Amino acid sequence: MIGRIFDAANDSFMGVVVAKTNTKWDKYRPWLLTRPLLSAFILYGLSGDYYYLTDGWLPRTQ
Repeated sequence: MIGRIFDAANDSFMGVVVAKTNTKWDKYRPWLLTRPLLSAFILYGLSGDYYYLTDGWLPRTQ
């Protein structure tokens, strides 16, 4: 239920943002070009190995 409420609010918000986008490339193209790159960086950051941030106190997993 919370997901549906968030989705309804998020879809409305992004609809307004996209509708107000005014570039030389049209409304949708900047979002279609930048969103996959942003998602790729976020997913890479979430799946990274952060052992170097622990100063060696955390045992390394296999």
